[in-house]
Amino acid sequence: MKLRWPAKLLIALVVLIPIADALYINPIHFHQTVKVTDYSLDVPMFWTQTTPPRKEMLVAFRREWARSGTVDVVDRSRVNPVLGPWTREAAERARAFIVAVEQKDARFSGQRFFETNAGPFHALCTESTLSGDQAFTCYVLGTRMQFSYLGSKRYEPSALKMLSSLH
Repeated sequence: MKLRWPAKLLIALVVLIPIADALYINPIHFHQTVKVTDYSLDVPMFWTQTTPPRKEMLVAFRREWARSGTVDVVDRSRVNPVLGPWTREAAERARAFIVAVEQKDARFSGQRFFETNAGPFHALCTESTLSGDQAFTCYVLGTRMQFSYLGSKRYEPSALKMLSSLH
């Protein structure tokens, strides 16, 4: 049986209206931009903003439908009000401190340093494996932000994408 034009239109509407509605109300967060102090982050699809667990955190995100995957953004002036933006020297000291602490805990392994771009800024980072999950912390030079990820290796690229979108 061949469908006539009105039936084809009805089927198209039945399919397209829910899709348009989903895009409009954005239940799975297709596109989000979150303000973090004077900056903004573009949040990749399937990440949900959550209530930060500590007062030092500006924002926190979790990966939807995943066993693990969290991102936290900390303002270092909330930890200590006299601290200004991250300098290379301060970030290198902080990275060295984290590695020293992690080396005392058998759950951590494979510590390494790396550098990446955080929008127009540069970020100094440390990464390690924690009980099978990836953990990294980046200090965004020229800002007071510390960006941290803990979760599956599978979702690490989208967390780095979030960091690189800083503007």
